[in-house]
Amino acid sequence: MKRLFYTVLILIVLGAVGVGVYFGTLLLEGTGPELKIIAPENYLGKSSRVVVMARDKKSGLRNIQLVIQQGDKRVELEKKAFQIVNWWQGSPVKETTAEWDVNAKRLGFKNGDAQIIVLAHDASLRGELKGNLSQIKKAVTIDVTPPRISLVSEVHNVRIGGSGLVTYRVNEDVKKSGILVGDTFFKPFDRDREGQYSCLFAIPVLAEKSNRNIFIIAEDMAGNVQKRGFFYDILPFRPKRDRI
Repeated sequence: MKRLFYTVLILIVLGAVGVGVYFGTLLLEGTGPELKIIAPENYLGKSSRVVVMARDKKSGLRNIQLVIQQGDKRVELEKKAFQIVNWWQGSPVKETTAEWDVNAKRLGFKNGDAQIIVLAHDASLRGELKGNLSQIKKAVTIDVTPPRISLVSEVHNVRIGGSGLVTYRVNEDVKKSGILVGDTFFKPFDRDREGQYSCLFAIPVLAEKSNRNIFIIAEDMAGNVQKRGFFYDILPFRPKRDRI
């Protein structure tokens, strides 16, 4: 009888220890989520996307929030929360990638230095049942002003099936610039130190009239896009003929 009693007692103690270890390693663990800001690299503009990787292999993720701060101005964007069905099991979300579309101008920010701040809680019972908090910051430059395009060349006559040349300047470094003919993009073949570009473009013979609109475009490092039209004259197609 005593042997049975001690056996049951040992099993109860081992069970209690197991429960204690479970709660200690899962629900009472003291390590916050791992965070990494994937995008943007350096700039926030009028059309930017903030991408964050979050991971917590123990109790799982409770929520992630994005904050943008510039001086005294602080804007908290949508908090992404994950449902916890059973508190003793933690969160089923152990790793995720969260994304926010950000229009810095619409949020009231001005050109200049700012910070991206990401906050995340795990599903542990620490922190007054709110979970362990992790925080990561990244310095960025807010730029909500599109680049300015100045036309240099004056005459732009181009024949259907032929090519034309446009020379223009952009007032800042850009990650993309060129000529857009309908849906076709032509890259510049030359750029000097003063931001002057030279770009050849063509109008396909079979292009529809609605697909012959020509624009100069430039996209800066923050993703702000400028699109400018200019005067041009499209000449009719002249098929080549040989006489024998």
